[in-house]
Amino acid sequence: MTYNNTIRLSNIVEPTFAKPHAALKQGGVNQLVLRGGRGSGKSSYASIEGILTIVGNRDTHGVVLRKVSNTLRSIVFTQYQWAVSELGLFGKFRRTVSPMELTYIPTGQKIMFFGADDHGKLKSNKPSFGYSQGYLKY
Repeated sequence: MTYNNTIRLSNIVEPTFAKPHAALKQGGVNQLVLRGGRGSGKSSYASIEGILTIVGNRDTHGVVLRKVSNTLRSIVFTQYQWAVSELGLFGKFRRTVSPMELTYIPTGQKIMFFGADDHGKLKSNKPSFGYSQGYLKY
């Protein structure tokens, strides 16, 4: 698995995620349930896939959910920033914490972060163009 012929995804994520990555890339699946214990690499893999989905699909936005919002910034948001950095795209994303978003600068696509404990914020979520690509739940 390579990205832009310079970064090998196999150096970033666990080898157990090679098959799910290939299936997503080929369009064979559109939903994954990731299982594994602490330290299994689920979060790293999910954040890498989230970034790759945005970069590879110009009309797609992302929504990332965590059961409770109080640890969203310190755990999930930083995980996605790690993924952006590992993929060599740090200068291509703008980061804001209020609202908590990563914006892909070349296209204006957004990855928005929400706690699932506040349903009102999710109902009013509408990107300015394109569509939201599912939900990633932590």
